[in-house]
Amino acid sequence: VNVGEAQVSHNATQQAKDVFKALDIFFTTAFAVELCLNLAVHEINTWFYDGWNVFDLIIVIFSILSLSFEGIPVVSNLRLLRVFRTVRL
Repeated sequence: VNVGEAQVSHNATQQAKDVFKALDIFFTTAFAVELCLNLAVHEINTWFYDGWNVFDLIIVIFSILSLSFEGIPVVSNLRLLRVFRTVRL
């Protein structure tokens, strides 16, 4: 989603920007729910020993921060870190 948004964001209509924003919120919410379910099912002591779980936690935190503080340029660059989420997929 982020790659597609970066390609069309310069010439995008408001409707396209709204669609990308909705997709951004949807996927961030989906990954946050997945993270919470994963944490609820596994013991917290062993959960943090898996590097992928910690990786997911960091990506979800940065995603939520980038959605919460969109007006700050440095924080909006955190959105690029979500691309690394595809490494796991």
